[in-house]
Amino acid sequence: MSFTFAYKQMQDDLADLSSAAATFIEKHSLSHLRELATDLENAIARARKEANKNFVWKTKSDAPIRICPSRNWKGRTNDFDLLHAEISIDFDCTYLPLTDRVRVNSGVTVVTVVDSGDVAKRKIFHFDAEEGGSEGRSGHPPLHMQFSGFVNDIPRLPCIVVHPADVINFVIFELHQSHWRKHITESKTRTKLRKFPSRQRERLRTVAQNWADALKDTSDHGLAILQRKIPAPMDL
Repeated sequence: MSFTFAYKQMQDDLADLSSAAATFIEKHSLSHLRELATDLENAIARARKEANKNFVWKTKSDAPIRICPSRNWKGRTNDFDLLHAEISIDFDCTYLPLTDRVRVNSGVTVVTVVDSGDVAKRKIFHFDAEEGGSEGRSGHPPLHMQFSGFVNDIPRLPCIVVHPADVINFVIFELHQSHWRKHITESKTRTKLRKFPSRQRERLRTVAQNWADALKDTSDHGLAILQRKIPAPMDL
């Protein structure tokens, strides 16, 4: 168990981000985002009626969230190779009737950065959310980032970004550096984002605070502590 979320807020955050970032997300992917939010709503409706509260929430295999190509990924200049990104989400979830929240038992958001001029050139990394721990297996921080390569398992870098909407936002920001910074200062964009920035700050603060609280333990090495199981899921 890694974290929980309020499904209505998840839907709102995805909708607000897609509205505010419509010029940064490819047009067909905006419909994929809407479909993702609808799938979540349908899954909750089924879970409320059925004894089995578990469900999988994911993007379709042929419908990743595609971020528009950009040459602005290295700062303020626009003269670098054109890159775009594709994002897919796959979460194993449980609906919690008592709190009306969704618990993520395990989940991954995969990002593929592609050279738009040579699609064979790609970099793949993912944000993992899981129980964590090291008993009988290699150590996994409950929230971490990994990169694909000749060895996929390492490194596993503890991170504070895990919420799908925040990962999408992170990738937009990485690819469209100064363009996105300018965009989010505009009053029209701030209106469209509504509560998304404050919710994002609270999510990042919650994860960072959990890491900070864990590191108050002086009985072990800090990096070993960051691989321990989460005693209770974080409410994000």
